[in-house]
Amino acid sequence: MADFNFSVFATPTERDADDGRLADVLRGALGDSEAWRWSGGGMWCSVAPVGSSRRAQGWKLHVSATPGSAAEVLARSLPVLLSGRSAFKFAASLAHVELLNARNTSRGHSGKFITVYPDSDEEAVRLARELHDATAGLPGPAFSPTALTCPGASCTIGTARSSRSAGSPMTASTYG
Repeated sequence: MADFNFSVFATPTERDADDGRLADVLRGALGDSEAWRWSGGGMWCSVAPVGSSRRAQGWKLHVSATPGSAAEVLARSLPVLLSGRSAFKFAASLAHVELLNARNTSRGHSGKFITVYPDSDEEAVRLARELHDATAGLPGPAFSPTALTCPGASCTIGTARSSRSAGSPMTASTYG
């Protein structure tokens, strides 16, 4: 019988949670760079430019992936993300990607493999376009009816949020 008390924050088995494959993709992209800091552990691997601070309010972009496409989605997204100065996080393991895509995962978390916190409104637009192009053709689940869909791309880059960008083609709301 299905477990209807499922939580996206449930703990995957130790073997699955610490497979290291996604962190290896990040390490490969960063190389010897000292411009970025990152931390793993738990559900997310968080990445931010050294010396940066996150905006109190602004855009938030999501990129989806399946467990089978996650490493490739991340590998294609990292050059785009590392070319700017915006913080981001991604699911720390393939087991966590599977949890995010499970049918009982809340809509607020479902399918959101990478979350990006653009450092400006202009950067949000650039990132959305370039992430769409970078992930074109890769599978990823759609999420949230307010998501901005990118046909033919893994990244249903969506739930882009901003309270300051009314009139933008992206969905407007706030995060804090």
